[in-house]
This record gives sequence, C-alpha cells and structure tokens, in this order.
Amino acid sequence: MNPIKALQTTAVLIRLNHGKENISKLLTLLYLAEREALLHWGFPLLFEDLYLTKRGPIVGGISDRLSAGCHDDWNEYLRTDNEDVILIKNPGTDELSMAEWSLLRRIYKQHENMDSRAMMPFIRNLPEYKTMQRGREAIDYAELLNKNLDTTKYNIDAMLKNIDALKAEDIYETFFNFEN
Repeated sequence: MNPIKALQTTAVLIRLNHGKENISKLLTLLYLAEREALLHWGFPLLFEDLYLTKRGPIVGGISDRLSAGCHDDWNEYLRTDNEDVILIKNPGTDELSMAEWSLLRRIYKQHENMDSRAMMPFIRNLPEYKTMQRGREAIDYAELLNKNLDTTKYNIDAMLKNIDALKAEDIYETFFNFEN
C-alpha cells in the first residue's frame, strides 16, 4: 500500500462531502472504490487488505488508521470527531490518476444522499457479503473476483498473477498514473 495515495483517496471522498464524512460511510465508499477498480480494471486502487465486518466490508489499513484517531502522519490532514472524519488540510491528489479520481467521484455520487445505514441494503446484495457478528474476516481478491465475474478460473488466475506482479514490482504507478 502507498500511504500517501491512501490518504489522498480518503481525502477526495471527504472533500466531496464538504470536508466531513461519517467513518462508517467513508470506509464503505473506500471499499466500493477498491472493489470497482479490481472488477473493472483488473487491479485494485490501493492494493489494500479487504475485510468483512459487522458494519460491512472495509479497506483494512485505512480503517485501522481511522480507528486509531489519525494519530500518525495523517493527523496533519485528517482528524476524527466522534463518528466523523474531518479534512483539516488538503493532501493533494498527485498520486491519483484522472481515471482513479473519476472512479472516486462516481462512487461518491452513487451514494451521496445515503448515510451508512441506508447503504446497507446495497451492501448486503453484494455477492461477497456475509453477515458477521464480531471481528473481521479477510476477503481475498480471488474470492471477490470469483463471486463477481463471469469468467474462467484461468482468467482469474491470470488477473491474480498480474496483481501480484504489480505489487512486487511496484510498476502500478508507471502503468496507470498517466500524469507523470
């Protein structure tokens, strides 16, 4: 994971909501963006670990940072206030391509008028969703792809190999960030 890109991705979604977003809704939006990138581009936006929780699916590393109250290198840009995350300084968007920024905007617009509770019926209809009573359970990319794409195991295996190669070589940025 690129922590600067994760921060900028998080900040874009908060900024779209006028600088303040409910933590649960934000985590759901981040999951949906990561999911959408994986399903449509063949690789994730952030290369983050994904989890199912009793509140729905989340992006793990960002959830952990927000749960800790942004008391790390993110605290210059974000702060938590009860159930909300507030953008206090814009970290920029130089780590995001136009396609990624557009994806985040599209995900936000689809759910703009919903709070985290209103999003739950949509979330419960995702093929990878299952009810959790406590804790969190990992969602691996293979499971997400298998439950959502009508393709062969061979194609999914090829996608997973590409994702592993992108992670290992850190060539994702050169491949996808066209501005640089």
